Amino acid sequence: MAARQEYQKYAGGIFDDDKSYENQMALFLEWYIFDRIEPAHDQTVLELIINNGKGETLDPLKNINEFISHIHGLFIIKKIKDHSVKAINLFNNEQYDVVEPSGKLYFSKNSIFEGRLLTYENSYYFTGNFCFHPEGSKKFIKSEIKKIFSLQKIN
Repeated sequence: MAARQEYQKYAGGIFDDDKSYENQMALFLEWYIFDRIEPAHDQTVLELIINNGKGETLDPLKNINEFISHIHGLFIIKKIKDHSVKAINLFNNEQYDVVEPSGKLYFSKNSIFEGRLLTYENSYYFTGNFCFHPEGSKKFIKSEIKKIFSLQKIN
């Protein structure tokens, strides 16, 4: 319950009768697994799994270790192919060829969204949970990113 309250400070309330409840809960679970630092251990859930499984030679631990270095960002779609998309991270202009068999269903060219990339067997994959931004928001988002970078330079 504490984690949900912590998340809601950042993302706003999650209500059972909301039309986007399932999507909001999926985003909450991603945050909980990938980003939330467990106060008692000062680690994320994934880091705890890795550290508790040290000494084991299981492939899942290797995969989980790769997931720790996920990329959480704001992306724009530049190209949609049959089984992949080309996405650019708006924070650093890095391009990624992402395996996405449903790319034509999820995305249109120049879609801007928040998402998370995972690496698996030297390929990139989206987790499947996205927060899309309205068409025409690119200019505003880029100006906000510039503000963030200028604030980081000050600090």
